[in-house]
Amino acid sequence: MIIHIQDCDLQMAFDNFIKAIKPEGLLFLAFVAGDGFCEKRSYLEVNGEKYNRNFYLHQPERIIEMAQKSGFKYYDEWFLEEQLGQWKFLIFSS
Repeated sequence: MIIHIQDCDLQMAFDNFIKAIKPEGLLFLAFVAGDGFCEKRSYLEVNGEKYNRNFYLHQPERIIEMAQKSGFKYYDEWFLEEQLGQWKFLIFSS
């Protein structure tokens, strides 16, 4: 899940992912397609407690570009349509 990582921090995250995954290992990413901070998804109330979980939307093309820049190979993708948008799932190999 990269939904809580801002776009400006994603390349660093991919650079760390490639270091942590064994050769020929897989990276499975889940995110919601779109751009930037999503207020509707960020604020949550549970048992009367309000939480801000900073939910960020990302463009699939940009995710693929950054993953490849870090050394990953694109493997596969699929998506799930839901009320607030489209969840994307991208799979890469190291």
